[in-house]
Amino acid sequence: MLQECDSQVLGYETLSNNLLMSLITLIYRIVDVKHQFQELKGKNEISLRTKEFIDKNYTQSITLKDIADTLYVSQHYLSHRFKKILATLPLIT
Repeated sequence: MLQECDSQVLGYETLSNNLLMSLITLIYRIVDVKHQFQELKGKNEISLRTKEFIDKNYTQSITLKDIADTLYVSQHYLSHRFKKILATLPLIT
């Protein structure tokens, strides 16, 4: 891109603009993919931490509130996430 601007050959402005737009698009894609991965990672982490809590405390009488308070999330959110994870698991027959 810099070479094009320095050379100032016919069409250098158009080519430089197109290269810049391509670069911006690639950066946007990279940032967007990382953002989506972080969201997914966070949601899966809650599910994993919920399972760990249940595994460690299954002999006790635990409630949804106990788990939600331990994981610092709302009961509604925790219930929604756990239900969504369970819906993806295959049924055992």
